[in-house]
Formats: sequence, structure tokens, C-alpha cells
Amino acid sequence: VTTATTINMKARHQKSIRKQSGFTLAEVVVASTISVLVIMVSTQLLLTIVKVEAKSANNYVMDSESVEFVRQFSGDVLAAQTVVASTQDKIELTLLRFGGNTESVKYQIEQDSDPEKENRYSLRRYSNANGQNDHDNIVNDIVEYSFNYYDYTKKTTDNPKDIRYLQIVMQLARTSNSKTYSRKVVTPWLLLRNKQIAE
Repeated sequence: VTTATTINMKARHQKSIRKQSGFTLAEVVVASTISVLVIMVSTQLLLTIVKVEAKSANNYVMDSESVEFVRQFSGDVLAAQTVVASTQDKIELTLLRFGGNTESVKYQIEQDSDPEKENRYSLRRYSNANGQNDHDNIVNDIVEYSFNYYDYTKKTTDNPKDIRYLQIVMQLARTSNSKTYSRKVVTPWLLLRNKQIAE
């Protein structure tokens, strides 16, 4: 065997060893870097999706409570005959129902009974319908609120006899996983169109 043939065989042997030995260090480093980047991006994307889902869930609860409150409050105001009492945290109405029956309804802001919600309030609706004094929590997690009363000229008034328009404004805040989600609820100016003028 010639020397040239021996050198050629050694070169081929080294190439075959190199091909069988696996990845080079540079290839491993590049692959590891790409894998870490993909994992980081995927984790960030997953965290973003979880946050959006949590926000959507909290907003859905606040929105559904708000819509139900505005619907119920609007119906009660439209059926109201008299304003029995009106303060900054309560309004009491006498409603005229079908068949000439009357119903006393009171909307009142009350401190939340949960000690972890120290500065939170709930709006409750009290009713004596069907001869029972029932109440429902209509809106929860209220942090600010105002009951606004107006006369026919849309000037503010505190006198129940002069009230023709009602409006309730509430700021809601719900905390979940150390994040606070807020929503402002403003009823339209609701006209007491069936109101009787009390002497």
C-alpha cells in the first residue's frame, strides 16, 4: 500500500468518526439558546392569556351585575308612584303593580360583611312583594357611590316631594390574584312618570 493511499484512508476514517460522533459544541449551544427563547416566549404568552381570561371573567361578572341592576332599577322607577324616603345611601319607592296592588321597594347601600372587604359596599334591593320582606344583593364590590335626585327642571333636590328624576352612580372594584378590575356604573336619568304629588 502506498503512502498516499494510507493518508487517504486515514482522512476518510477521521471524517467517518466525526460524522458518527454527534453534534458539535456550537450546534448544541445554538439549539439550547433557541429552545430557551421558545420556552420564554411560550411562558409569556401563556401568562398573558391567563391574565386576559381573569380580566374577562371579572369584567363579565361586573357587567352582568350592572346590566341586571340598571334593568331592575329602571323598571321600579317607571312603576313608582311615590318616593317615600331619599338619602345619600338609600331610596324607598312605592310601586304600582298590575291589578292596583302596591309594593314597597327600597334600594340601600350597605357595608360588606366580609372583613377582607373593609371599604366595600353592596347595593341591596328590599321588597315586600307577596307579603314577604325579601332582599337581594344586586351589585357587590362598590367602592364609591352617589344617589342623585332632581326636580322637573333637573336641579338637584333633597325633598322627596320634588323628586322627578333619579340617578345612581357607582364605582366598582373587584380584586383577583392581586389585580384590581374596576368599572363605573351610571344609570340614565330616570323619570318618575307615574309619581303622584304628595301633599
